[in-house]
Amino acid sequence: MKALRLATLLAGIALVGGAAPARAVASPTAGAARAADPTVRRQDPADSLYRAARAAMGRGEYRQAESLFRKITATYPKSGVYNDAVYFQAYSLFRAGGTSDLQRARDVLRTVNDTSRDVPRALRRDALSLDTRICGELARRGDEACARVLRQRADSSGFGNAVTGVVDATVAAVTEAITSPAVARALSETQVAAAEAAREGTRAAAEAIQSQEVQRAIADAGREAARAAQEGMRAGAEALRDVSISIGGSAKMSSSSRRNPNCRDADDDERVIALNALQQMDAERAMPLLRKVLARRDECSEMLRRRAVFIVAQKKSPESAELLVSAARNDPNAEVREEAVQWLSRVGGDRAIDFLRDVARSDTSVSLRKRAVFALSQSKEARARETLRALATARETTAEVRGEALYWAIARGDSTDAEWARRLFPSLETRELKERVISSLARQRGSSAWLMQVARDSRESLEVRKSAFGYAARNATAPQLIEMWDATKEKELKESLILALSRRKEPEALDKLIAIARNDQDRDVRKSAVFWLSRSSEPRALAFLTELIDK
Repeated sequence: MKALRLATLLAGIALVGGAAPARAVASPTAGAARAADPTVRRQDPADSLYRAARAAMGRGEYRQAESLFRKITATYPKSGVYNDAVYFQAYSLFRAGGTSDLQRARDVLRTVNDTSRDVPRALRRDALSLDTRICGELARRGDEACARVLRQRADSSGFGNAVTGVVDATVAAVTEAITSPAVARALSETQVAAAEAAREGTRAAAEAIQSQEVQRAIADAGREAARAAQEGMRAGAEALRDVSISIGGSAKMSSSSRRNPNCRDADDDERVIALNALQQMDAERAMPLLRKVLARRDECSEMLRRRAVFIVAQKKSPESAELLVSAARNDPNAEVREEAVQWLSRVGGDRAIDFLRDVARSDTSVSLRKRAVFALSQSKEARARETLRALATARETTAEVRGEALYWAIARGDSTDAEWARRLFPSLETRELKERVISSLARQRGSSAWLMQVARDSRESLEVRKSAFGYAARNATAPQLIEMWDATKEKELKESLILALSRRKEPEALDKLIAIARNDQDRDVRKSAVFWLSRSSEPRALAFLTELIDK
């Protein structure tokens, strides 16, 4: 049962990835009960800062959000939103994604456990779930201390609280089913991020399930696993019920229109039915009607304009790019503008590519700039690839947009893009940009040798080397790990190597662990090796531990 608990916990952590926790997907005014009361909110001196921080988080500007939440906790310790500000500060650091950000996030979450403050039980539970996810990511990057925390939580009564993130994980796993290239173009920025996390999580979970220990545990607890799967899939279905996704040209309309009591549901609106019929018309007859729809600004026309944007993108017409650019530039609704930017990748042509480039470079909305970068990555035109590379290498491009451009410029899996990224890597100025390259290349076959090379490069920062090793260790053989051990001096990397060696099944990996536990000059390193040997079922490991005890 312990093995099954640990496997479930790790799989849940891996699957959740970038998906927001329950507290983070609440409405922008969600928070403590007191903070939800408008009268109290107006009197709370931290209210304007809190709303600005939540807005920044909603735009994906996580470093700005973290700074604002930190200001609340430092300046207004008695505020009604203090507890939520602590949680969201940690969550913003988690989404920022750097190794040092994740470590800071864990430090922030420790405030939730401050016994001198009145912290709601639900918040403590949410904080534990977030901390487990953060620790899972750090463990994947080679943090041995977090690996121990995960093991302890799996073995302890706290497992029931920590594993609540598995439901969110199942939602992310279900999301993977809708990540085909056609669907990806219609996804929002957060949906795309969730789909990427789901793919990576599924791969990690599949690797974990291959171990004999987990296989035996699953066999022993088949009924439990089946029940958990049914519960999780039910939760996933409920979570996806309201997601609007365009599949094969048939899309639900914006939930914001459905919430307006003055607007009819898209399924019952004869205007939508008539608009859908335009898909069957030839472009010459359809385009004048679509232009008229896109020019509307009356109440409840948003869902019609969004539908019109989609239909325009399907038409092979010289006017398509012009209409989509006009909608992306001038429509008063942010969702319509984002849809227009997204679908420009389907239209192609110089006009579309130039507009997407300009949006990605200089639009005031970070969310729209990221959407333009993703749209460029979906285009098959050579100019789109060149534009992505230019954005990725331009130092005047903001860090968040540049990181997105780097990721998507590599993510196609093309060998020429991978080679370009490897050549660019040494010249990148920040750890965050290098980690974006590492995470994108790690998803491509044949990158293990390069990742191991980065992990061994003493010219790189320790954080970058640990990040590269965290990915490389998945496919590294015992001889490769032993060779790296012999060339490594940094204690933190050595602890990551010990963890990686403990996961290998080759006899030489166990031999090396025993040698480290017996002979290494650093007492902490020896203790770490002994700890992982104690988790081995191999007779030689037990014999060595017996030898130590009998000394």
